[in-house]
Amino acid sequence: MLAIQGDVYAGLHQAIRSAILDALQQTPLNADPQAKQEWHEVRLLLEKYDLQTTVESTAPTVCEKFKEVFLEEILKDKLGDDWKLYQWGNRSTVVENLLSRKDPAFLPRRFSSYGDFMVYCLQRTRLELSERFRSTHPAAWTWGDYVPLEFKHPLAAFWPLTLVFNTGPYPQPGAPSTVKQTSAGHGVSMRIVVDFSDLDGSFNNITLGQSGHPLSPHYRDQIQSWREAKSFPMRFALAKVRQHAVYTSHLLPEQGH
Repeated sequence: MLAIQGDVYAGLHQAIRSAILDALQQTPLNADPQAKQEWHEVRLLLEKYDLQTTVESTAPTVCEKFKEVFLEEILKDKLGDDWKLYQWGNRSTVVENLLSRKDPAFLPRRFSSYGDFMVYCLQRTRLELSERFRSTHPAAWTWGDYVPLEFKHPLAAFWPLTLVFNTGPYPQPGAPSTVKQTSAGHGVSMRIVVDFSDLDGSFNNITLGQSGHPLSPHYRDQIQSWREAKSFPMRFALAKVRQHAVYTSHLLPEQGH
């Protein structure tokens, strides 16, 4: 169960990768020598992609950006300016189904085929990633830098409070469609594995730390473990809790009351 919680295998990217490689194969891209070399690099990245969305990998960045562009173009064609109102947590299913079925009813009207549409989405993907990473080289489009996560405190409205209260941004493995679900805006709040045959053999991990005081050493001492999906023993028996306790907090009434 601990291994499953840290699983960053993106099965959805298999369909996206195959669709992109097919488009590159069937519809040659007319481009200058430098651009052709960059497209060649994109092809190599996707061919070698093991579908593991690690921090250092770059193919997940291409797949996720392509997915965003692909769905956006389809929605804009059908909904116009209202496309941004479309919200569905399982929108990846729409992309996966359209890539496999290529339903002509959803092909944007200005394209004559899904092949042409796919090439357009690829070109836009490449342009936007080049602008975001300030590099046209796909090797620079690392996944961890594409989805950094920052924990923002309600009191950290401006500097220097941001340095005291906020945590991050940090690069992180995983994608919206992986078991270890992550994106630039969210992630799991807690991981827990309970052994009902031995409760003291259970494990737990939270996002930052057990203290809400920013000057406490336990304010954010679990963040690295959270990013790596590593958990800590969670004791239930009072004797075990006392045995492994590091600090004890005493909540006492004010004197005279």
